[in-house]
Amino acid sequence: MLCPEFRNFLAQYDICILQESHLYPEEHGSLHPMNGHEIASIPRKYKRIFKKQYGGVVAIYKTACKVKINKLSSTDIMVIELDNLIVVNAYILPEYQTWDSFADVDPFVCLEEILTALREDPRPILLMGDLNARTGTCNITTQTRTSADATVSTQGRALVRKLAELDLIIYNGLVKFGTASGYAMSF
Repeated sequence: MLCPEFRNFLAQYDICILQESHLYPEEHGSLHPMNGHEIASIPRKYKRIFKKQYGGVVAIYKTACKVKINKLSSTDIMVIELDNLIVVNAYILPEYQTWDSFADVDPFVCLEEILTALREDPRPILLMGDLNARTGTCNITTQTRTSADATVSTQGRALVRKLAELDLIIYNGLVKFGTASGYAMSF
């Protein structure tokens, strides 16, 4: 937060969401937000002490946005309520990693349950984050979707099924947003 380039980047946007913050509980209080901004954080709470901190999600937002962090939020998943939109900031582990040292429920299952509960809300839902769900060109709508990554993972198929069940769509790769929309999202 002390890097001027990073602060200038943040100042351009109303809300910035980050995944894999690696913050310990209450550590976000040591981050000094810019004037007119606030920080919300959901770090992991490990069951065993002295464990290296991974995961976690953070939102840095302008105070004027009147953000409310919804009670459905859980480990690695932050539900951000705005007047006319719900943003879900999620970090979901890769399929081969275990979650039982920091959560009682599989975070992917938790994400599915949160999305199902949020579907009752009339506001649009925007799911963003590092979901580790490779969806290739799987599509839920009749609109053409491209992707630089043709691989479809088990978690990717499960995400597509859940989104279809809830009548939600994947915007990454929709042709109407240009070819860059389908570029790889992970580096």
